Amino acid sequence: MTIRSVCVVCHHSNRKLARFCERCGERLPQSARPSIELRQGTVVFCDLVGSGALSMHLDSDALVDLYGRYWRFVSETTKRYSGYVNRTEGDGAFLLFGYPAGGEDAAECALRTALELVRDIAARIQVAGEPLALRVGAASGTIVMAGAIEAATNRELALLGPVPDRAHRLQSLASASAILIDAETRRLAGEFFAYRELGPHTLKNVDRPVQVWEAVGETAVVSRFEARHHDEAAQVMAPIGRDEELQQIRDCWQTVQSGDGRIVWVSGEPGIGKSSLARYFAAKDLSSRGKLLEMHCVARSERSPLFPVGVLLRSQAGIHVTDGDEERLAKAHAFLGAIVPEERLEAAMGLAAGLLGLPPPAEHAAMEPDALRERTIALLCEVLVSFAQRGPTVLCVEDLHWADATTLGLLARVAKAAGGLPMLLLLTSRFPPAATSHFDAALLAHCTRIELQPLDDAHAAMIARRAASQQPLSDEQIAAVVARAEGLPLVIEELAYDALHQADLGAMHSGEPHDAKDRVPAILKTIVQSRMDRSPSVVPIIHAASVIGREVSLQLMMNAATDAPDVPSALAEVIDLGLLNQEFVAGVPVLRFRHGLIQEAVYDSMMASRQKELHSRVADLLRSGLGTADECTPDALAHHLLSAERFAEGVRCLYEAAVATASRAAYLESRAYAEQGLQWVASVPQAEERAQLKLLLLSIMGAALSAVLGYGAPEVEQTYREAHSICSEGGDATALFPIARGLAAFYFVRGQMTTAGALAAQCMDLAAKANIPDFEVEALSFRGYTDCYLGETRKGRAALESAIRIGKTLEHPFRYTSPQHPVTAALAFLGNTAWAQGDADTAEAVVQEALTFAQGLQRPFDLAYVHGWAAGLRNLQRRWDEAQMHAQQCYAASEKFGLRIWLATATMQGCIAAVSKAPAPEALAMLQGALQGFLMAGAEVNSGYFRWGIARGQRMAGDPDSARATVAEALEHVERTDESFIRGELLILAAELDSDPARIDRLLLEAMQEGIDINAPTLALRAGLLLLRHRGLTSDDPQRDLAAQLALDGQVLQTMSVNWIHEAWAGVRAAIPDIAMDDATALIYQRSPSSMDSTIEH
Repeated sequence: MTIRSVCVVCHHSNRKLARFCERCGERLPQSARPSIELRQGTVVFCDLVGSGALSMHLDSDALVDLYGRYWRFVSETTKRYSGYVNRTEGDGAFLLFGYPAGGEDAAECALRTALELVRDIAARIQVAGEPLALRVGAASGTIVMAGAIEAATNRELALLGPVPDRAHRLQSLASASAILIDAETRRLAGEFFAYRELGPHTLKNVDRPVQVWEAVGETAVVSRFEARHHDEAAQVMAPIGRDEELQQIRDCWQTVQSGDGRIVWVSGEPGIGKSSLARYFAAKDLSSRGKLLEMHCVARSERSPLFPVGVLLRSQAGIHVTDGDEERLAKAHAFLGAIVPEERLEAAMGLAAGLLGLPPPAEHAAMEPDALRERTIALLCEVLVSFAQRGPTVLCVEDLHWADATTLGLLARVAKAAGGLPMLLLLTSRFPPAATSHFDAALLAHCTRIELQPLDDAHAAMIARRAASQQPLSDEQIAAVVARAEGLPLVIEELAYDALHQADLGAMHSGEPHDAKDRVPAILKTIVQSRMDRSPSVVPIIHAASVIGREVSLQLMMNAATDAPDVPSALAEVIDLGLLNQEFVAGVPVLRFRHGLIQEAVYDSMMASRQKELHSRVADLLRSGLGTADECTPDALAHHLLSAERFAEGVRCLYEAAVATASRAAYLESRAYAEQGLQWVASVPQAEERAQLKLLLLSIMGAALSAVLGYGAPEVEQTYREAHSICSEGGDATALFPIARGLAAFYFVRGQMTTAGALAAQCMDLAAKANIPDFEVEALSFRGYTDCYLGETRKGRAALESAIRIGKTLEHPFRYTSPQHPVTAALAFLGNTAWAQGDADTAEAVVQEALTFAQGLQRPFDLAYVHGWAAGLRNLQRRWDEAQMHAQQCYAASEKFGLRIWLATATMQGCIAAVSKAPAPEALAMLQGALQGFLMAGAEVNSGYFRWGIARGQRMAGDPDSARATVAEALEHVERTDESFIRGELLILAAELDSDPARIDRLLLEAMQEGIDINAPTLALRAGLLLLRHRGLTSDDPQRDLAAQLALDGQVLQTMSVNWIHEAWAGVRAAIPDIAMDDATALIYQRSPSSMDSTIEH
């Protein structure tokens, strides 16, 4: 078949390269309309009833005359209503409304045509005294038009898709003289017509029932507004008519100028005028009385941390896209130098480098992500607040619903910091304010909330007149715009513009009733389509712009629109259409769609093949470096690659974005990138590459989920198990290690110590095979505390100390993605191990070393980790006040940075200390509730220890029966999970709760034996001292026994012998003949790093 060009005047199909219409001589656009395009319109299919019997009553001449009159009526009536007779099938015809020039009244014109044809043909054409009858079907939506096609001897438009098919099926359902329509046509045509509802019908080749209506006649309604929304209030939104809302903002601004910060949150549906209200206030009320800072959030920036902040900073610093590195550096230095003291300027320059378009300093690669993120946010808060310190300031943030989590956190911090400063935060969002982790209830309690509502007709008319101020509209035209605008200021403006170019504003038409494209208002689709029809030669430019984004750099668009005329010379024509405006961002020209919905409407007007072609071209241009930094973000590139069906490249971009955000501790954003990549990875065609990419995505997803939800979350196991199933037994060790390590952490937190231990051994083997030092340190650290939990304290301590020694000697920053540094984990647990082994001085030194190490990393997760473990150690040492202090530190860090697992841990550690000092019913209830939440989240590890704390609290509260039941539960947990380290303490507490001398004796003996079995002389000594007292015995040195008991109970902390635990234990075991000498002697622990290392089994 041959693709042809269609004349927009006479509809003639011309040769593809023709410059003038071959029929009427009209000049054809230099760039012919696309050979295949999507149109918004209404299709009518009409067919004569009983046409087969006509030849039985008429001779050939009469038959030709009848059909001539019939087709003449069809053609003239259709043309009168701006329709197009597209194709005939015998005595049936497809009539198209909304082509070749788009119009808003397509559905209305289609039904007026159908009603007139049914009425006039019956009145004017009769056969054998009987009037001819038509059956008519009509459907509205998106129509696929394959241009003008020359096939055989017929020239016609190929109408494809469900809309023409639905019209044909509806016609087949109709009785004589009936007009059946779908729900979309009913909605679009409105109350101009009377209808009869026929209910849902199943149509051939349609996968779901279609709601069918019959159009039975016209009504007396003449107002298009009344016709379209007969039972609905008008939706009108703009600064005009917003006197009350504007006054609310002015009142807050007045308060701000007196030195008291305020938040104003303007919410409402898309297009209701939020931005117009904010901009009007800024333009009219600020004047010279204050500083305006503007931030604009965009749809994809919700996973690009601090994207809108970077745009603001570059604008304030006067940094342009065309600036060279030296000029950018000078401007950034001058900008920050006016805010930050000289002694901190160099550090501030490094922190803000990326946001200012400068390369980050090399030393930042060595910094931990959480620390870098926290310092950056603190600096940004200081920068933004500094404007208010110099004078009244408005920070206007538009489209907050698209803000990323990091930006939201920064804004909340700015709001709190500016409470006593002259700063107004003016926020616009599609959603009203609600308490979140960023904007909490206390902050929102001082927020002025403005939810915009529709305007009345008078204010809508004022907006229409303003929109057409250069060429005033008549009163009749203004009334038509108001009636047709459906209340949205955006649509009012567009209708006013269109009214300048067409006399009649008709009913809108749109796409499929359930089509995804319906996210764009149908009336806006129609307006956009009619505008582009007026200048077909520049449509390729607009199409390219819609693919790139809401805001388009001129350079990128010039290279993307390769099939368009010279872009710079065509800009005036593009802007004249009113779809885009030219703006200057930091002195650089950009094109910006007037509204986001306009961009979507333009994008939706293209065929999928055209969209794919443009996305691929834009992706290549971005990779070549033609785009700006804002246009070249990993998620933007991934979006274009995936839309171009270059799936492997796009998925890899998403993986790289997930890794990059995780390295900055932006775990929520990292998770989102990984999830998106996993949604697309199935589309990668090559099986081997698909499996590789999926493994990478699952690995980073597991790390992000562990940080966000906790190691024991079911989602973590599911993710790592799926990843593990991809790896074969002999798979690549580098790829398999993060999977095995992630699964090991999951099973450890779930309390499945045997499985965790097996995986720890596998991690050791994989680390050796991969020969990656980071893996070795991580594997040693995990092996250490897994062995200790299983009672292998010698091997465990050796592994922990090896991890610390090797980890501290690495010449590069730790690169393995893990919520906590492995050296942090090793140090945190080594203190508990050293204490259990009777090495009290080392335990004290390690606690301090762990705190110093974590503080040096400046990672909140590591700080919470160390304080949480330190609190646990102090509880086991009965040093309750210190335990509470560490718990409070852990809680503070966890609450500030949303570390849920450590919030629960800190709460329980603090409560254990509180209930152990004195009866504390509230703390006990909190401890029990926190443990239930801990268990419900899937975390089993340490639940024996936490139950030990609950039982101590119940005993202190005078409830020994409950305490005994809790101890029994804890011992059952220990037996089930092999979590041996707490078993001895539970046996001791069980003995303290018992009243039967024989059982007490047996329990304490068993606790001592447990200490011997796991090489824990501190535990054995505690049980032994109690057993001596129970039996009425003493060792050879009662004073030493008393001092040891006081020290074990945390009551005496003065300097004692380095080996006081071993010395005391030696005396105790000598006084208790039940303990075998060899076992007791074996508890004496001699430190020998070389021998310790040799015990590690690789």
